[in-house]
Amino acid sequence: SDGYKPKKSKVLELEQIETFLCEAPDEIYLMNKVALIFGFGGACRKQELVQLEIDDIQELKTSLLITLRDTKTKKNRMFSVVDNNRKPSFLDIYKKYAALRPLNTESRRFFLNYRNGKCTKQVVGKNTLGDIPKKIATYLKLPNPELYTGHSFRRSSATLLANSGEGIIGIKQLGGWASSTVAEQYIEESVSNKIRLAEMKKMLRHVPEVRRRWRLFSAKTIM
Repeated sequence: SDGYKPKKSKVLELEQIETFLCEAPDEIYLMNKVALIFGFGGACRKQELVQLEIDDIQELKTSLLITLRDTKTKKNRMFSVVDNNRKPSFLDIYKKYAALRPLNTESRRFFLNYRNGKCTKQVVGKNTLGDIPKKIATYLKLPNPELYTGHSFRRSSATLLANSGEGIIGIKQLGGWASSTVAEQYIEESVSNKIRLAEMKKMLRHVPEVRRRWRLFSAKTIM
């Protein structure tokens, strides 16, 4: 219907992510933690996590170099997971899960079913991976956990980057977006941008000449 706007996936804040990684029991949530680290770190689509293979993960001394091969744009994308020097660190969580991979597992896919502290040889599907943000929100007792969908990792990553003041190019590189439109939306919605605009508007109320220039700039931007 006219005027209908679909609800966007809710985003996880950095403090919430850190709380989950530190407090959620590994026996239940270890695989979810690794998916969160990868999904948030690389602004991953759930399908990219599904298709991730063990050969796509390169272990370096203090980081992981991860290649996403099966992306929507059909272009490879790479990102790093850097040791965050906390306990448990991102690398500690990854290594603990990776070490549980059963011998002679035929599939090369990285994410395997995890239950009661053990991995099976069964691969994790897109529905299971897509439900992880909801499980995290439920554990954290966040309101409306059903709004944390399979797109939440990607939105959370881009939102945090936009709030840090990153520009369009950096956000496009993070998520592999070909168009600038999505990156512009994240910048427009970012907290830092809203604060900046609020400060500018406050200043404009007291400076007539600057207000006049701002109106001219705004008119050019709209056109």
